[in-house]
Amino acid sequence: MITRTYLTYTFDCETPYDMLAALKQRVAPTDQARKIELINQYQKLKKAPRSQNLDTWLQQWEKTYKECKQLKLPDVQDDHPLYDFLNAISGIAPEFANVWTINIQMKLDSGDALPDLYKIVELFRNNNGSPTRRKASQHTALSRLPSRVKPSIKTSQRRKSLAFAKRSTTLKTAHISCNRLVRRIGNLIRVHKRKSTRSYESTQN
Repeated sequence: MITRTYLTYTFDCETPYDMLAALKQRVAPTDQARKIELINQYQKLKKAPRSQNLDTWLQQWEKTYKECKQLKLPDVQDDHPLYDFLNAISGIAPEFANVWTINIQMKLDSGDALPDLYKIVELFRNNNGSPTRRKASQHTALSRLPSRVKPSIKTSQRRKSLAFAKRSTTLKTAHISCNRLVRRIGNLIRVHKRKSTRSYESTQN
């Protein structure tokens, strides 16, 4: 149904196609105007939301990215949107942003295919969900890193165990040393008492 405001644009149109073409010409924004609008939206998305709902912000990222791609805007070509998104979330999820920044750089250096923005947004959305989903997402993100930059969980646990054992050994050694010192002081006190007793007895004789 055509509103009264736009009805005049369809006058003198002989076919429905002519009517749609006339309406599009009068009402629909030009490609240039749409490009400017999308560029402004994209620039705003480069900053993490403060009061805005995070899910809504992520949906806007996906929607704006898709529309920018359709118009082939240079802002979303190559790996630019990946870095823009990671930079935007670096203030609210620094670990996730750092892991994927390194991951992308490694893929570029090795010539591997990069994930698209939708995949990164999906992983980030999961990472900021429930604790279980967050843990699974972090594991996925870390598993995608090359082996030379992966943190070794086993190595970390082994180091913690060694550190704990070292502290325990140190405490045990300190405890033994303390006991020896107490016994030594006790012996000195007893020797001193015996000497004092003998000295007293000799003066009495």
